[in-house]
Amino acid sequence: MRLSKAWIIAAKDFRIFSKKRSIIYTVVGFEIFVSVGLPLLLKFSDFRKGIPRHLPSPS
Repeated sequence: MRLSKAWIIAAKDFRIFSKKRSIIYTVVGFEIFVSVGLPLLLKFSDFRKGIPRHLPSPS
């Protein structure tokens, strides 16, 4: 593919992004969720302890 044709396709995609603001909001919202939400989930879930000792072992 030629670089000039790639720029034409990219420009068309940017025009779509500028017309539909919900796409931009969705992408930014997902990035904020991943960058803030997942570390908080890992911090409060405490996966480091492993399996509790008081549970019976599966047989």
